[in-house]
Parts: sequence; C-alpha cells; structure tokens
Amino acid sequence: MIPQSLYNAFLRRYEGGIVDYRKLIEFGNGSFIITMPRSWVKSNQLKKGDLIAIDDKGHELVLEARSTSLQEEHPEITIDVTGKDLARIQAEIVAAYLNCFDTIIIHARDIEKSAQPIRNILRNLSGMEIMEHNATRIVAKNILNPLEISMENMIRRIDVLIRAIIDDAALCASGQYPSDVITDRDADVNRLYFLGSRLIKCAMTHPKIARAMNKTPWQLHSDRLVLIRLEKTADCFKRIARLSTTTALDRETVTELQQISASFKQHFEDVMRAYYTQDKNIALEVQISMHAYLDQCNAFLNTLNARIIASKQSPKQRGEAHIAAAKITENLKSAFSQLKYMARYVLCY
Repeated sequence: MIPQSLYNAFLRRYEGGIVDYRKLIEFGNGSFIITMPRSWVKSNQLKKGDLIAIDDKGHELVLEARSTSLQEEHPEITIDVTGKDLARIQAEIVAAYLNCFDTIIIHARDIEKSAQPIRNILRNLSGMEIMEHNATRIVAKNILNPLEISMENMIRRIDVLIRAIIDDAALCASGQYPSDVITDRDADVNRLYFLGSRLIKCAMTHPKIARAMNKTPWQLHSDRLVLIRLEKTADCFKRIARLSTTTALDRETVTELQQISASFKQHFEDVMRAYYTQDKNIALEVQISMHAYLDQCNAFLNTLNARIIASKQSPKQRGEAHIAAAKITENLKSAFSQLKYMARYVLCY
C-alpha cells in the first residue's frame, strides 16, 4: 500500500482539474496493472468483466469505457421561467443549448404570457424543434446529429454571409439598401455561430465526436476563436450599415467608406483563404498590413469630423454626426482587428 501522504503528494492540479497518479503493479509473468478510480468506474456504469478499449499513442494510453452511443444520449434540462424577464429567459435557454442539452423543457405556471417570444428564441437555435406546447410548458428537442455536422462547411456558410453583409453595408451607406436586410443576415450568422459553439462543446466533452471530426483539442479551440471573430465581424458591419443609414453622409464620405469596406473585404477573403488552406504566409501578410488600415480608419474619422464642422448643420445635428462618425470608425477598426486575430490563429493552428 502507498502511504496516504505520499499518494496525496502525487496529486496535482492541471488545467482546472485533478491529475490522479496510480502506482504500476507487476502481475504474473510480464503483465502490469493499475487500479481505476472508483468515481470513473461508477460514472461510466462499469462492472467486473466489462471491456475497456485501449488506444496506444506511444507516450500515452487512452482508455475508453464501454458506453452508449452518442445517438442514444439524450440529456435534458428543465428551466423554470416563472416571474423571469425575457432577457433572463433567453440567456438560460441559449446556455442550455450551448451546453449540449438535447431536450429543453421550459416550465411556468403562466407560460402563455411569454410563449411566443420563447418559441422565437427556440426557432433561432439550429436543430431545436418544438415538440410539445401546453398550458404549463414548452418542450424542444435537438434533431441534429453532431457526427453529421461539418465545422468547415459551417464556417464557409458564415464566410459567405459575411461577404454579403459587407457588400450590402456599402449599399446602405449610399441609400440603396435598407439596413433591416443586414439585420436578418446577421441573425443567420448568429444561428450558425451558436450551432458551431455547441458542436465544439460537444466535441470537447465527447472524444468520439472530436475523433470523427479529425480535430485535436487545440484545433477545436482555434475553430472556436475563429467563430467568435467571424460573429464579431458581422456585428461590426451590421452597426456600420445602421449608422450610415441614420446619419446624413455626403457623397465623398460615402465613397471613402465604400473604399475602406472594399479593402476590408479583400483582406477578409485573404484571411479566410489562409484559414482554409492553412497558408501561414498569407496570414502573416494580413497581420502585418493591419496597422496601415487602422491608420486609414483614423484618417477617415479626422476627415469626416472636419467636414461635419464645416457643414451648415445645427450644433445639435453636428454633435450627433460626430458621435455617429466615431461609432462608424470604431466599428471599422474593430472589424480590421478581427482579421488580425484570425490571421494569428492561422499562424498558431
């Protein structure tokens, strides 16, 4: 037996968890055994005689317990929304979705008061279908199999949507397009973003999914970061479109804004090509060039402010125009910053 003090010394924290060290014991002629943690055996519903798969990775062994298939796992959660406002309800439902619950039961004594907004929230979560709706609860179930979802295809779909948003934002600035259409496209980006985040969480929780996706933990982490940056990019151009339609911009300003947007789109296409092909040279060039474009955004703001000061608007109108100009510029700069970070992820992939 190992003394308890020595055993405790072998326990150390690793990335928020506990690494449990076990002593290797010789058994018979040429065989060795180690004891298994009781908690792990119980959580995987194992018993004497059950088979455990051993994956030899050279310097490490990966033990996989006999378990039900992923298709047979149906975790569910019940959310009591009685007396809660819509923002709290939405946050709890989205959190349950991102935490890979396949069945979400929303319960309340007076659920009909907020039934329609709750149904809208669920419809905006890809794969969640409303299976039951009565006087006290709404039940939604996930119908998507994570093994049938491609992370690469999902990111390509977001890529296509963002390119359209960039083009449409330029049309909004010239008054040729309503910003509401971009809001709808941004909602599509958000749906895919939530689905991708859920898939990555499932893959990190279930190694089978990660192996089926042929992804390492670091690659999953990088994909998660890329998803975040893509979603932020869509938000930036959604705001630019809204601000440019609610603020009177002169023709020169619209032209300059469209030129900057065109430059951004070209670099966005470059960084996405670098991501798809893992071309680190392209990613490096994109990252290096970002400083010049941030300076261009600052120059755009200075020029726009000078035009506003020279305009014949009232002091109140000029003040509102200055605020709008600052917000447009900050969103442009934020969008370029997202490219810089995405290029960095490619360099570290």
